[in-house]
Parts: sequence; structure tokens; C-alpha cells
Amino acid sequence: MLSSEEIIRTVEMLKNENLDVRTVTLGISLRDCVSANAEDLCLRIRRKIQKHAKDLVSACDRISKKYGIPIVNKRLAVTPIAAVAESLGREDYLGVARALDQTAEEVGVNFIGGYSALVQKGFTKGDRNLIDTIPEVLSSTERVCASVNAASTRAGINMDALLLMGQAIKETSLRTAERDGFGCAKLVVFAVDEGILQVGRYSTPDPLGHFLKKRALEVRTAQILEAVGFKVQRIFKLQEGRPNALDLLKNREIQLVINTPAGQAPRADEVKIRTTAVYTGTPIMTTISGAKAAALGIAALQRSGYSVETLQEYH
Repeated sequence: MLSSEEIIRTVEMLKNENLDVRTVTLGISLRDCVSANAEDLCLRIRRKIQKHAKDLVSACDRISKKYGIPIVNKRLAVTPIAAVAESLGREDYLGVARALDQTAEEVGVNFIGGYSALVQKGFTKGDRNLIDTIPEVLSSTERVCASVNAASTRAGINMDALLLMGQAIKETSLRTAERDGFGCAKLVVFAVDEGILQVGRYSTPDPLGHFLKKRALEVRTAQILEAVGFKVQRIFKLQEGRPNALDLLKNREIQLVINTPAGQAPRADEVKIRTTAVYTGTPIMTTISGAKAAALGIAALQRSGYSVETLQEYH
């Protein structure tokens, strides 16, 4: 059950902060569409997408209407085309891209991602064909988005791929100059660790479990805060070294503490942090609900200030 405060806050976000759901993405595997014949491959791709995505837009519209929150983009993400079309020639890749674009238009989505290659370990013929055709594809289609993974922690950086992608970005910008270089807005060059790539390739029976076991891919508090736009200064945990939270508290470099420990060691640290916070007069929140209430209070204070009223004025 939503509280009246949550409802009012949501209405405020809709009216004043343009709250929306930026994108809903449906992932579709095209691995069972592989064919050495270009026309057959395109036909299989169209049928697969039409079968699984035909109700995506209508479902999003129903949800948007039910909750009153706009859904800006409906998007599809498919298996990297460099892997699906590996046996085809360069010109056939252009046909596959057009098939993706036409099918995306037919099912009503805004974008379709997956004109992609994973080249952090090197190139295959299919990878090169895809990269070579990116400028033409992005300038001649409306909905197709492209991406290339050029590096990972384990494999390092594919410098040849970065050179080719630099050239592709420049050519794409020139080809779509009359549209403010819109083709480049549909292109991403990135570096992702192996665990995530294995999820994308469906190469493990339990990709999520595999992902969560990989220490290198643990998501930490700082990563979440940085992802939503906060400037973050990382410090040591108490048992890791100095400077740590106790040092910053004693130096009056922390104005507010939010600490929600889980587990024996974090709870032991929390006692020391809470004690030091009390000693230095630093506000501390130990629950998410308390931190949320404090954040709402601070926002309200910044928005309209406060005044003092007697109890009799309310009753």
C-alpha cells in the first residue's frame, strides 16, 4: 500500500521533474536463426522478432496508462549480429541491418540494438564485416543501434578495433551531418568484463549466478552513486587502512552518515562509526527509511524553508 506522502511525491516528480521511464527493453536471442543463406537468415530474424515483440508496445502503453508514468522509448536488444551472420559476406550484413530496421518499424519500437561485435580478444571475419558496414548502416536506417566491445579487464584493449571504430565514428558523423550527426548517437564503443559478456552470449546455464560469483564484477556503493551522477570519494574500510570513516569524522570532513550494515564485521564497524558520529555531533542514519525521510526533509527545507507555529494554530 502506497502512503499519501509517496503518492504526493510521485505527482510532484511527474509535474515538476518530468519523471518518466526512459526505456523498456526486450531481449531476444537470434542464435536459432543462424543460416548460411542471407535471405533465409533475414526471414528467420523477422519471424522471431515479430513473434516475441508483437505485444511489447501495447503492453508498455497499458502499463503507462495504468500508473500514469510516461514510457519514452520501447527498445529491442538482440544477439550480436556479428555472431549470427558470421558466415555471410559484407553486402549481406547491410541486408540484415535493413531487415532489423523494417521489423522494428513493424512492431512499433523506437530502437533495436544488436548490430554489434565483441572484439576484445580479436577479430573474426564477421566482426570485420560488421565494423566496416557500421557507417552505412547507421546512416541508412532509423532504428538500428550499433555497439562494439573493444576491451575487457582480462583480455586488455584491442587497439586495432579502437582505430577502426575511430574511423567509423568519423565517417558516420559525416554521413549524418545534415541530421546533426544522429548516426553517432546510435553507436557505442565500450569495455565490459568477461562475466557480463558471458551473460550476453548465453554461454552459461545460469548466467546470473555466474555473474554474481565474479569478484571483479561486484557492484559497490560507490559505483551505484557514480552511476546516478554523484561525485564520490572512496575511502578505506576500517580494517583496510587509513584514512577511513573514523578519521574523516574526527576531522569534521563528514556532515552526514548513512550506514546500513549487514553481517558481523560490518556491524562491529558500525558501532565504532556510530560512537564517533555521536561524539563529533554528526547526524547518522542507520536505516534506508530513515535516510529517505531525512532526504525528503532536507529537500523540503531547501524548497520552502520552515516556520514555527503553535500547536493551537493547527487545532
